[in-house]
Amino acid sequence: MLCVVPGEIWGGAVLRYFSALEEGINLLPGFAPELQGVYIEEHDGRKQVWCYVIKPRDAQSTLLKGEKL
Repeated sequence: MLCVVPGEIWGGAVLRYFSALEEGINLLPGFAPELQGVYIEEHDGRKQVWCYVIKPRDAQSTLLKGEKL
């Protein structure tokens, strides 16, 4: 079981790792891993791994004004 912990900063190797997991989910659908902190959606016949992210503080200022991020 993999866990995505709030506050983690992802880059390089971690993003490649999740891309490889996503590819494995599509190649071997019966053996999909349980991923805590992410969700899987199907788009155009392919499953994709998604998660929620927090943008840097300067991007959040638009949210305070009622604008969409």
